[in-house]
Amino acid sequence: MLNIIEIRQKVSDLGTRIKAPRIYSAIPDMSSGDGTPHVEIIEDEYHYVTSERGSETSRKVTKEIDQLLFWIFEDIIFSMANSFELKNRIQNKDSRRLYFTKEIELFKQINPKWVERKKKKIESILKSVPYDDDADKRVELCIKLTNSGYSSENAYEKACEKYPLPIPDND
Repeated sequence: MLNIIEIRQKVSDLGTRIKAPRIYSAIPDMSSGDGTPHVEIIEDEYHYVTSERGSETSRKVTKEIDQLLFWIFEDIIFSMANSFELKNRIQNKDSRRLYFTKEIELFKQINPKWVERKKKKIESILKSVPYDDDADKRVELCIKLTNSGYSSENAYEKACEKYPLPIPDND
């Protein structure tokens, strides 16, 4: 069982591999109350806890350091991939295409075993909420139709006729 100092060192070492900004890889051991996750070590368990304004919003518990590090890096990589996507956005492409690709790229640099875990999570997301490359086009058409006198509902209906919504795979 690692102590908080050893956990911080592991996160720092792994974060260096992906050039994680230091602010992303700071690991508090108590709540700041602003939604930033922190690590608690209780007996032989690691607790990855998020609290906001005095209310706990999430608590993940494990005995495995590998699992704790995966959770920590999910958050770090989320922030990094999100920033990357914002700086490199491709018009008329679902932003998650670039975002998910960047996440996988960063996970590969840290721990190849984590890549498969992350891919499964992404597949699950895309099964219920598939990529939608036409979202921007639908919005633009809705605005255009609304400005030309269509009701919001009719404009949305027309936009969806021209640019159909993706269909989730609900197996």
